[in-house]
Amino acid sequence: LSGWRLDRAVEFTFPQGTTVGANSGLVIVPFDPANGETAAAFRNTYGIAENVSLIGPFGGVLDNGGENLELQRPVADVNNEFILVDRVRYDDDSPWPADADGQGSSLHRIMPDAYGDFVGSWTAANANPGQASFGANPADVNEDGVVDIADIDLVSAGVQAQDAQFDFDGNGQVNSDDLLDFVTTIMRVPVG
Repeated sequence: LSGWRLDRAVEFTFPQGTTVGANSGLVIVPFDPANGETAAAFRNTYGIAENVSLIGPFGGVLDNGGENLELQRPVADVNNEFILVDRVRYDDDSPWPADADGQGSSLHRIMPDAYGDFVGSWTAANANPGQASFGANPADVNEDGVVDIADIDLVSAGVQAQDAQFDFDGNGQVNSDDLLDFVTTIMRVPVG
């Protein structure tokens, strides 16, 4: 990650020699991680294992009310030129997970292969800095690795057949409300 950077809400350039190994992580912090006392308190507060690297400090803040954040990589052999790798414009309004808006949860990326701007790539869960929380996407009903119209068709057919596995709102009845709940809550697509 040497020379890569975070830009917009948080500004941070990864130092030369920064790497992230397979199945490992790092946490970018707003303080100097060389300060052992502060780093130890931070690790203790958030339950961060010693094998998770802390790097920093970053500048800026992530606003609970929504923000823009970009990951950029440098263009080889060109000074001060960067290529956008990924970005997210998260918000605290629907269809974004409401539990991450001051309710104690944080946003977690669950779909690493989808665009960061796709709201379905995110869920609200307890904070777990330095640990990936990628798992099966609940919107990928047919489990083919892609969330697309085929998943909606499968849910539509299941709702029409009143199959209990498609009772997404949990009220004991399978009807059009479950299809709407699937689209708006699970796929996080705004309707209206």
